[in-house]
Amino acid sequence: HPCNNKPISFLTPFPLPFRIYSVEMSLNSKPDIFTYADFDLQALCRQASKLRQGVSCACDPDQRPASGSFNWAIFISFEDRVRWVFRSPHHRTFMPMEMGIKLLASEAATLDTSELIAIFQFQKYTTIGNEISQAAMHVLVLIYHSASSDNDIGIPFIFMSEASGRPLSKFWKSAGSLQPDLETPIKAKILSQLGGITWKLSQLRFDKIGSLFEDE
Repeated sequence: HPCNNKPISFLTPFPLPFRIYSVEMSLNSKPDIFTYADFDLQALCRQASKLRQGVSCACDPDQRPASGSFNWAIFISFEDRVRWVFRSPHHRTFMPMEMGIKLLASEAATLDTSELIAIFQFQKYTTIGNEISQAAMHVLVLIYHSASSDNDIGIPFIFMSEASGRPLSKFWKSAGSLQPDLETPIKAKILSQLGGITWKLSQLRFDKIGSLFEDE
């Protein structure tokens, strides 16, 4: 637990360059990984390793979680170089945790549905022009989720695959920025790809308006 006074070592030992992290945890000092929530990091790694049939995993407690409007996220690595994302809702004054948990459950259902759609349906929409057909639909994979704090980790969460690549915001600069910007042909290609993906998604229809949830 992040708030005891004993040094703990966690994670299964790795061959180099992996290492075991040993952290001194106290009531007055916590690693950066607990910036947004207290949770059981050992249980997180045990759960991740179990989901991969015992492949050892590591999670650097000194990493500061990535943060968005509704969720924060950390990254875990396995000894075979696979990386996963662990996400959990923020405690926000404008968004009660109950709402955050509902959004998490809906996102999990949407990711699960999107993965199936990408596998079974998107192929039939690849013949409308060369540019659109080249706009591949890369869907993040939902690995496991818990829409409740009633679990060994102690918080609601999603395990999901990590998206490859780098954020577009690091390269496509806003107007007036002094940093180098992308060339116009590259921007045009990106927008064409986004248009192709949006067109594919627009072909999907449901009989109701609202958020997706798993059946009870």
